[in-house]
Amino acid sequence: MLVWIQKLVPALVACLVVACSGASGADGNTQGLSAKLTFDPQPHIGTVECTVALTNADGTPAQCTEVELEGNMNHAGMVPVFAAAEARGEGTFVAELEFTMGGDWLIFVRGKSPEGKAFEIVKDVTGVRRKPQADPASKEGGQ
Repeated sequence: MLVWIQKLVPALVACLVVACSGASGADGNTQGLSAKLTFDPQPHIGTVECTVALTNADGTPAQCTEVELEGNMNHAGMVPVFAAAEARGEGTFVAELEFTMGGDWLIFVRGKSPEGKAFEIVKDVTGVRRKPQADPASKEGGQ
């Protein structure tokens, strides 16, 4: 019985390590690329322009293709949102992303590397809230 347990425990640990080493690993499926997301305006419930800057490991702009975004709430049960990104040159892509609910989101940036290999980079977008309303007192003629 003890021999069986001694063989089972290392096998279970190995399975756990493999299962937990997905896209969040050191390089995962990133193909050595990095992504920086910027939003205009700041992320809020509704449509927001998302600019993605993709760079190679040496920091130079990555000339990728077929770039798309998938947004998911960081908890189960919500429908994901998708957006195709338009190339703007020098490793920059722009997409209109629809945040359907407030909270914390995971944005999956996917596409093809300059070598034609599929990549996926996961970015956190925290604190999505309602769109800020204009302050009526700050308008000209306000009280």
